[in-house]
Amino acid sequence: MSIGTTIKKLRHAHDMTQEQLAEYLGITANAVSQWECDRTAPDISQLPLLAYILDVSTDELLGVDLMKNEEKIAKIIDDAAVCYAKGDFAASADILRSGLKQFPKSHRLMAKLAESLGGIRGCGNDVISLCMKVIEECTDNDIRDSAFQTLIYQYKNMGKRDEAIRYAKKMSHMWVSQEDMLMYLLEGEEARANLINYVKFCSGRLMMCLGALAEHPVYSAEEKIALDKQCAAVAELLYPDGDYHYYAQYPADAYEAAARRYAEMKDAQGTLEALEKLCKFAIHFDTYAKDAVNTSPAVRGYCDGGWIPMPDGNYSADKLKRIREEEKFDFIREEPRYLRMMETLAQYAE
Repeated sequence: MSIGTTIKKLRHAHDMTQEQLAEYLGITANAVSQWECDRTAPDISQLPLLAYILDVSTDELLGVDLMKNEEKIAKIIDDAAVCYAKGDFAASADILRSGLKQFPKSHRLMAKLAESLGGIRGCGNDVISLCMKVIEECTDNDIRDSAFQTLIYQYKNMGKRDEAIRYAKKMSHMWVSQEDMLMYLLEGEEARANLINYVKFCSGRLMMCLGALAEHPVYSAEEKIALDKQCAAVAELLYPDGDYHYYAQYPADAYEAAARRYAEMKDAQGTLEALEKLCKFAIHFDTYAKDAVNTSPAVRGYCDGGWIPMPDGNYSADKLKRIREEEKFDFIREEPRYLRMMETLAQYAE
């Protein structure tokens, strides 16, 4: 990080304008602007006063301590991520709390701690407090966006829908996302990597939207089933090689919804077909390798990196429990296809 970038970052952290910093130093605002654009640099005689105003050491101002600290912070986050990926949110939070004791001003650590605490019951207020601190103080857009996302999910989980909506509306519109802008700017392999990432994101959101639309009361039962199947069709279209990986959860949920709708209509054939497809996707979700790379053309080379285990069992176990408890399926319990399907799903349930 250049000294100009460091000055700008620290100035923002202190909620200070270029004019205010210039006034403290007895120079022009244009001189500060030139530093932050890396066109010029402060004179060595100005460093002690500049460091004092920005509340850092001269080494930190020159980037010496900052680079070391960022490496340490990154290591803490990586260690916490290992626990988080295993579903051990408490261990992840402990690592991040310890890190914050070393680096109490690190908004990156705060945002990650809030994310980990979000997976622990009873920590809602701590999550909100951390997210609000990051949103109010941090000048890094990526970190702030992460805090916004965690805050919105937390409010939703706490049943505070209006608060969740209020903060969601403060975020940037999808049309000005990084991926959307870069789609028009990048070239070569860098462009392809961005497009693949964008395709994955958009396809996942499209499947979620279709699933949500299918729950809207304006649609007939037949239309809802059609929307469920369209959700699954997106996955089939995008992943002709069957490499659904993390995204297998969306067609699995869609077929579960379709099976319920067929069951309400006492359509045994439709119910059984939907449940069998549900099982196919649920088992795939639980069994694909964490380091598996997509091979289908539109997403070739992408790696999801695995999924976060659920506290109450894997995806197959969750689906198995839901199917067994659903009274709508009672009329097909003795069907051989149903029994074979349940036996197969049970083999993968953990």
